[in-house]
Amino acid sequence: MQSETVRQISQIFNAQSVALVGASDREGTFGRLFLEGLRDLGCPHIYPVNPKREEILGFKTYANLTAIPEPVELAILLTPPEAVLGIVKEAVEKKLKGVVVFAAGFGELSAEGKALEQEIARVARAGGVRVIGPNCLGFFSPAAGLSTFPMSLMEKVPNRGGSVGGFAQSGSFTDQVVWFLTKKGAAFSTMVSCGNECDLAAEDYLEYFGEDENTRTILAYMEGVKDGRRFFEVARKVAAKKPVIMWKGGMSEQGAKAAASHTGALAGSATVWNALFQQTGIINVSCMEQVVDCALGFHFSPLPRGRGTAVLSAHGGTGVATADNCLAAGLELPGLADETKARLRQIMPEVGTSIGNPVDIGVASLLNPGLYGEAIRIIADDPNIDMILVNTSAIRACEEGIVEASKTIDKPVAVSIFALPELVPQEYEYLAENGIAAYPDAKRAAYVLSRLAEYAKFKAEREAEG
Repeated sequence: MQSETVRQISQIFNAQSVALVGASDREGTFGRLFLEGLRDLGCPHIYPVNPKREEILGFKTYANLTAIPEPVELAILLTPPEAVLGIVKEAVEKKLKGVVVFAAGFGELSAEGKALEQEIARVARAGGVRVIGPNCLGFFSPAAGLSTFPMSLMEKVPNRGGSVGGFAQSGSFTDQVVWFLTKKGAAFSTMVSCGNECDLAAEDYLEYFGEDENTRTILAYMEGVKDGRRFFEVARKVAAKKPVIMWKGGMSEQGAKAAASHTGALAGSATVWNALFQQTGIINVSCMEQVVDCALGFHFSPLPRGRGTAVLSAHGGTGVATADNCLAAGLELPGLADETKARLRQIMPEVGTSIGNPVDIGVASLLNPGLYGEAIRIIADDPNIDMILVNTSAIRACEEGIVEASKTIDKPVAVSIFALPELVPQEYEYLAENGIAAYPDAKRAAYVLSRLAEYAKFKAEREAEG
């Protein structure tokens, strides 16, 4: 059964009537950017609030929340911190579902600020209103036509709903990861910026995404946790069903101090967090590159049955080095079955190729780019192989063979393109559009496959436990 908190969060993320408090038509302001964004994304009912204006960008404008005659579900507050409490009281009177508080200057700054945000939370909860923030960037819920992420709005990220969801105690992380991943072919259910978490907190959002049927992969950036016991219990339950990819900030002593000044979070010790990752099955990563790489891998790939990996390449040296990368990442490179070798030999020239593992299809692939696809189909039939890592040049004909073959098998395929993304962005886009995670370095691809295998093992063990 859905908890009351999950139900309330769902109402906020799917709100169809939104009041923008602090709306403006002045260029270069969030008040204008968000108003235009809500309009362009198709939010059905928008109510600008500005006591100094009667109309903004063609919208009738109201002096305050209670002056709006129609029901309102959500208010986005672009006001100074000292004005927030009064507006929250209006939200309670108006019977809103939630408010998003952008302003900083609360608990991360002083004891007085902490007391103010606690009072805001108390008043809101007592009146049935939930609070996102303060000190946050709100959320991105494309299917509902809602976004308050500046970069995503300025870059015109499309309102295409998807299966990646998440939360972060960093506004810039949420905004940037949405931009990065949508450029790489992924799509989001919802991404939310937690801020200081005076009311709704990381454990609440994790519970929500665990139950959200539209979310299959969960991303997170965290610096600290309010309720450690509850977070552990929720994480253990959710990670057994869906992959949770987390970058934990503040793992060092200096990082923990920075976290306290950033969002007022208590970071906790690295030893405790590492134990939590191990016991809950959360996939712990340590940089944005790993967040994005793993997100793509889990988004596009089925889970493998084991660690057995085949390396397929047309470049001998690259194949050898990739084998090293795989072993260093904890993957296994089993020998191919005799039947697999015999089938490979039938399609490959005897000179300049290798039917071991790594498999080298040689320069003949330049003249016969279909070799990639044929080799993938054959290797995928091998009972010793659980995943395939393909090295290829940025040649569309070769990629087409990889794409077509990948559609016919049920094992993960990761591709390393032998060219930087900035040189051939269209080739990375082509693979992403066809559901294949592509990386500019085989080491990164091997890392992602290792995390897929690690999580698959954890999930299978939890399911066996019942």
